[in-house]
Amino acid sequence: MRPWNGCVFFRQLRTKQRETWGNSVLIKDEWLSIGQIAEELRVSRSTVYYWRQTGTGPRATRLPNGELRIRRSVLDAWLADREEAA
Repeated sequence: MRPWNGCVFFRQLRTKQRETWGNSVLIKDEWLSIGQIAEELRVSRSTVYYWRQTGTGPRATRLPNGELRIRRSVLDAWLADREEAA
C-alpha cells in the first residue's frame, strides 16, 4: 500500500503542484467545474456547454452526482492546442 492512499490531502486536489514522496514525484491536479472554467476564460457557461456539445471543448468527467469536472491539466492542454491552431 502506498502511504498516500486514503489521505484527504491527496484526494482533495486543489492546486497543481509537484511534491516528492521518496523517489517518485506526485503531481496534484485540481478538478474545475464548468462555472470555474467559464469564469477563467471569460465566456458564458452556455458557451462551455456548446463546446462540449460540438466536441470542440476540453474532455470532461461526469461525477457520480451528475456534475461535470475538467482537470486543470486537460484544460491547459486544450488551451495550448487552441493557441497552436490560431
